[in-house]
Amino acid sequence: MSILKILGAKLESMTQADREIAQFIIENPERMLNLSSAQLAEETGRSQSSVVKFSQKLGYEGYQQLKLAVNKAKAQEFHAPAGVIHGSIDASDSYMTILQKLIGSKLLSMRETAAVNTEETIDLAIDSLLSARRIQLAGVGASSLGARGFFLQASQAWAHRAGR
Repeated sequence: MSILKILGAKLESMTQADREIAQFIIENPERMLNLSSAQLAEETGRSQSSVVKFSQKLGYEGYQQLKLAVNKAKAQEFHAPAGVIHGSIDASDSYMTILQKLIGSKLLSMRETAAVNTEETIDLAIDSLLSARRIQLAGVGASSLGARGFFLQASQAWAHRAGR
């Protein structure tokens, strides 16, 4: 998974200092590639050691390796996985093209989710949902369909467990 997507997914759980560095990289990846660690620190109002430590927290030896990962992410940004079509659905798309785009989008979302979350994190989320007395769902627009789908699946699982 792209380091830019990983940063976006982890943004809310980061410390304020790391969040500011990550936000800068997400919003300005090309610019970041031309900055030294000292220059990035200056741009984000952080210390050079904060930038290096940020890189290390992400699993890189240092800032240069982070830059390589960002460069790779930018290079691969417009390449779809082999055999997968994804993108916006156009009125002129055929039925099969629409179907391929929908499947490609779902596969890409699932791969990105799996790449950002460990198995332990997923297990913890499942345990939390199963032990919850109440789960509130909200969605606006297309997100409401996901919330409704979750509700229907959970209702069926609960009814099955209750022997109904």
